[in-house]
Amino acid sequence: MTGLDTEDVVLASEQLMAVSVHQGGSRKRHLPRKANVRDLYSGEMIGRAIDSFDADFAERDTRVFVIE
Repeated sequence: MTGLDTEDVVLASEQLMAVSVHQGGSRKRHLPRKANVRDLYSGEMIGRAIDSFDADFAERDTRVFVIE
């Protein structure tokens, strides 16, 4: 998975991606392969068979995504 242009912290494995931000805003994430992506905590489906996605963050926010 590629890096971000910010000082955000990204932890990723084959099935999970956690992103922690200091400043809020939208972030674009790229995946190494097409996958279904959903928010771990809300269950919101971010997209199906996608290789990138945009996610909005509040200030000092952390979101965890499931990569299926």
